[in-house]
Amino acid sequence: KGFGELIAEVAGHDAPVANFVVDQDPNEPPASGWQELIPRLVKTALILSTACVCACYVPGVSAVWTITGASVCLSIAFILPCAFYLQLRRYKAWNARKAGVALLLVIASV
Repeated sequence: KGFGELIAEVAGHDAPVANFVVDQDPNEPPASGWQELIPRLVKTALILSTACVCACYVPGVSAVWTITGASVCLSIAFILPCAFYLQLRRYKAWNARKAGVALLLVIASV
């Protein structure tokens, strides 16, 4: 029996769970053909070329840290509190406050 089948047996499931991950030989490369390899190479090349072009035109690392810091501050100040409030109140009826929080979450996320 595979590890996934043992977990399924203990959990009481009929179908094996996670056999595709656990029972895979770690020395064997994942099954992928040219259909999966070419798009991955193209995406990697686009990401690297975009990073290189941005690195050439950004005047210094301080600009990058400024943008990163502003994004994190926006998330901490607006997005996370709204998301937590809506998560805590998900079973309560909708009212004006909950609608306002949802609207603020949408605006802050854009």
